[in-house]
Amino acid sequence: MNILFLTKSFGIGGVEVVTMTLAKTFAKHGHLVGIFSFYRADDILEKQLPDNIPLYIAHGYKNSRENIAMLRQLLVDKKIEVVINQWGLPFLPIRVINQARKGLKVKVISVYHNQVDTNGKLKACDQAIERCQNPLLRSVLEVKRFLVKSITSYSMRYVYNHSDVYEVLSPSFIELFKKFTRIKNPTKLVAQTNPITIDGSVQSEKITNVDKKEKEIIYVGRLDFVQKRVYRVIDTWNYLEERFPDWRLTIVGDGEDRENLENHVSCLGLKRVSFEGFQNPLNYYKRASMLLLTSDFEGFGLVIIEGMSFGVVPFVYGSYPAVYDIIDDNINGFILPMTEKGYDAAQMAGKMADVMKCPERWLQLSKNAISKSNLFSLENVYSQWKDNLDKMNVGGAILEKNALSYTFKIKEIIYVGRLDFVQKRVYRVIDTWNYLEERFPDWRLTIVGDGEDRENLENHVRCLGLKRVSFEGFQKPIDYYKRASILLLTSDFEGFPLVLAECMSFGVIPAVYNSYSAIGDIIESDKDGVVIPYHKNGYQAEEAAGMVAQIMGNEVKREQMALAAVEKSKDYSVERIYEEWMKIIGMK
Repeated sequence: MNILFLTKSFGIGGVEVVTMTLAKTFAKHGHLVGIFSFYRADDILEKQLPDNIPLYIAHGYKNSRENIAMLRQLLVDKKIEVVINQWGLPFLPIRVINQARKGLKVKVISVYHNQVDTNGKLKACDQAIERCQNPLLRSVLEVKRFLVKSITSYSMRYVYNHSDVYEVLSPSFIELFKKFTRIKNPTKLVAQTNPITIDGSVQSEKITNVDKKEKEIIYVGRLDFVQKRVYRVIDTWNYLEERFPDWRLTIVGDGEDRENLENHVSCLGLKRVSFEGFQNPLNYYKRASMLLLTSDFEGFGLVIIEGMSFGVVPFVYGSYPAVYDIIDDNINGFILPMTEKGYDAAQMAGKMADVMKCPERWLQLSKNAISKSNLFSLENVYSQWKDNLDKMNVGGAILEKNALSYTFKIKEIIYVGRLDFVQKRVYRVIDTWNYLEERFPDWRLTIVGDGEDRENLENHVRCLGLKRVSFEGFQKPIDYYKRASILLLTSDFEGFPLVLAECMSFGVIPAVYNSYSAIGDIIESDKDGVVIPYHKNGYQAEEAAGMVAQIMGNEVKREQMALAAVEKSKDYSVERIYEEWMKIIGMK
């Protein structure tokens, strides 16, 4: 598959590191992969890209003709099938993508790499409100927060609606997404974790002796106040330094809050705190015993699973729901629950002290942490990605039984077949649509096929004044099967209509006039299709339209019936038919 990752910038950062890691893995497994970035932040990661993963730098972070033209040229020249938009909140990237892919068969997966219902801007508003003593100014700040939240919610909803799949980093974010965006039934939503980004050749190091680890607590990440709140790490260490003179705290990372944090250490008189600046964390993971993370919010907390893969026992403030997907409290790490009182440094220090003074306890936790981290290995996460990408090609939709996804379908009814009067009676399809077009303004009817009755049918459409009917002529039907939601077949007689089994295999719901006995063998009405009753006095278009309208107006029911149709179509697979033939001729 040909895949293009899209990022806002390319340089040192969590999203960019994940992007590069996934790109390398996809390429290793035989995919053609590239990375498109609106601008270059630095060249550190770029130097680590292999030659078979090109980096395309656009003309700045803007919705411009130059950027759209450049991206479109890439999509066409490289025959891109899927764009993975790693910047799944702002309007701008998805707008550029959708203008560039117009008329192309390119799917878009947008990924949001943070906690769904909060971000830095919202937290900054919260903190400003918390500190404000002036009632009037506080009211102004509360209005500002409401506007920021509304804009963020709308933006997320917009990106979701204009993507084929929208990914969040944790199953626990799904309910938050529904509440935050007010999308009650987000059928395009998928929970997909990020992988461990450390080189797989060193991830499997197992800890068998406590002496292989140093008595060191580490923090790894950006040094900022709004999100990471690293001063809490220092406050926690303040309760531990004197009590455990053979332990030390190491802070790996850099950021705008570094000077404040160094001053905080000096004010507290702490002696065994080291600021390392930005570093590759691998050697710190190898030697450290514990990781302390006290953020106010996170997306997933990649540093946690990276540390766990080296036996570093995590102690994390439970300020975001995804941490409970990673850590089993008191088994492979510890979570300090979030309360209305806020972070309690003394309580966290107490949890850490209990383990620091018991090497045997730490060793068991360390081994458990390594075991749990395997769930987030690069190969496991790649396998999940591959499953979703594969399903995008099979039937053009992700049809997960547990999620009832109906991802790539559009609101379209199709007829596929010959255009004749004696058998197919396609005018009935048009008469049925006549009852539906005004009622469902976002749906359309597409007629795929040709024949002697085409001119009569086109005249019939004009006489009825129908606007959203398209005659496609003779075409390969696969692309219509991939995108359409409903097939309408109103023949007076058929043998075994192959079009039914074909369309059902792509999750197209068949609505068929019950004019021949084989229909009951193929369709179970109201489960995997709609059987329109046969009447001696002829086809009843209004009745048929009423039955079709019930599924047009109910997205959940359409998804359920589409899944059932896919399952039923397996009865007519080549393998199944081959087995039946073998039985008939006595070969089985």
